[in-house]
Amino acid sequence: MQIPDKLIQTGVALNDRFFDLKGLAVYSCMGVSSLRYHIKENGLPCYSVRGERGQVSKILVKLSEFDRWMERWRDGGIDINQIVDDVLQDLQSDKQSVSHRPQNGSRTRTVRKQSQLGAVEAH
Repeated sequence: MQIPDKLIQTGVALNDRFFDLKGLAVYSCMGVSSLRYHIKENGLPCYSVRGERGQVSKILVKLSEFDRWMERWRDGGIDINQIVDDVLQDLQSDKQSVSHRPQNGSRTRTVRKQSQLGAVEAH
């Protein structure tokens, strides 16, 4: 069975529809506030439909434009070697920062605060 090109083109056009932010949140598994953030900060293309007084009444996003925009966030895969290197580097920097801390400085402050609290509670 052959499907006429005219019907195929119409079907494709119907699939590329506009979503409001609630609908796009369901489609994308992202929250509405995250979508608003990406519109403002990361260039998520959208259409601002304005009412009679010029205020934005609805924000719409075209599905094909959203899908194209999402491609820029695509992860090329997990690089386990990079993850191990990052963890080791974090551990090394934590170890160095611990060795530079005063031995009793924070403990003395905590003991002092606890004794002060005890004195306040006794009064």
